[in-house]
Amino acid sequence: MMRKIALLSVLFISTIFSSGCGPTLQITSPTFLPEGVIAHIDSGGEAVTAIEGFSPDGTRLLCRTSENTSVFDSATGREIMSVPGVAVQPIRHGKALVYEPYKITLLDFAGEQVEEVFHTYRGSAAFLFPTTALSDDGRMATVGSRDASRLWDTTTGRIVWKLPRIGGLLCFSPDGKTLASVIKPNTICIWDVQTGQKVRTIRHERDNVVKPPRIYRLRFSADGKAIVICENWRLPTPPGYRGRVRIMTYGATVYNIHGKKLLQTTGRPIVSGDRKRLLVPDESGRKFIVYNFSTGQKDSEIPANCNSPLAVAPDGNLVAQVQTSPTQIAKSSRYILRFWDTTTAKLIQEIPISDAPGWACAAISGDGKTAAVQDGRRIRILDVETGKMLLEMQGMGGRKGGTGQVVFSPDGSKSAIRFGSASAVINLTPLR
Repeated sequence: MMRKIALLSVLFISTIFSSGCGPTLQITSPTFLPEGVIAHIDSGGEAVTAIEGFSPDGTRLLCRTSENTSVFDSATGREIMSVPGVAVQPIRHGKALVYEPYKITLLDFAGEQVEEVFHTYRGSAAFLFPTTALSDDGRMATVGSRDASRLWDTTTGRIVWKLPRIGGLLCFSPDGKTLASVIKPNTICIWDVQTGQKVRTIRHERDNVVKPPRIYRLRFSADGKAIVICENWRLPTPPGYRGRVRIMTYGATVYNIHGKKLLQTTGRPIVSGDRKRLLVPDESGRKFIVYNFSTGQKDSEIPANCNSPLAVAPDGNLVAQVQTSPTQIAKSSRYILRFWDTTTAKLIQEIPISDAPGWACAAISGDGKTAAVQDGRRIRILDVETGKMLLEMQGMGGRKGGTGQVVFSPDGSKSAIRFGSASAVINLTPLR
């Protein structure tokens, strides 16, 4: 017993003062950690501002600092490579597009390679950020400037086609054969990637809206047969209102690839990671409606609070939310973490969290076995099946811990945690 207490003391002290690379994460749970479980991310004294994700095999971690995009070894936390700029595209197959003024770089952080995709001189293009897109397999990248749009084959480095500017927001289909672009507030064009020819034009309309909504996101479904338009617009100003704050509302519209409208809803949509489901808050604010992305058909209803964060597993089969329990399942736990199956809308698990408010579910692992919750001061990693707390961590060096972020590896065996100004990678396998 005394030996275990001594080991815990050594772990506590070494966790606070390890590596000398700035703030670290403090272990506050009484769980004894085996050696090699935690690896603090060493970014050379520069704080990590965002965790972008893991490589497909989980051995590399892509993070964003104040000025650079860096790749770390997830086992040791050592920085492997760093390039100037900000990662602006979702990570697909271990590749990401990194943006800096007048330059777009393709970063293959799984293979530890950097390739300059596009460069333009000052004055010819002032803003490239919204006109870049990367296909799911990382083989095609489109980069737009003020005067033209170019499709690059990232494997050969050659330009496949160059056309007059085809639009702002861009999105590839999962198979990489189709490209969608927003050319006007109410017009979406579908392009053939190989030929650069326009296949179809979709005239987007929303009922009871005076001005065309602002489209802020495009997404293809997993089978490429449908596309969702995420949009927002300002509500009419009430009579006699003189304030400067304008009320915004959100919505989503789903079209099939032929331009037929399948679904139109009000409320900020959530697209599952596998792009097979669409979760939309109901007007009552008391439930989320789950739709089939490809068909627009309603699948189920989840009795969750639309004003609280909802975590969705990458495959879309599991959702979780921290809720107040009217009938406490534990004497000291007023707040409960609940899990639902999105296919059947069945409640499958309840885990007591705390009697203190402020908790929210941050993430669910890809295998659905682990979840993370946070309250602004602490982050807890939980086993979904048993409800056991695997780990509790507290940020150091940030103001009251700061805002936390948890990202799981594709297989769910590791989690990257950013809390305050400290970051680390946790190996979850020995803790289960």
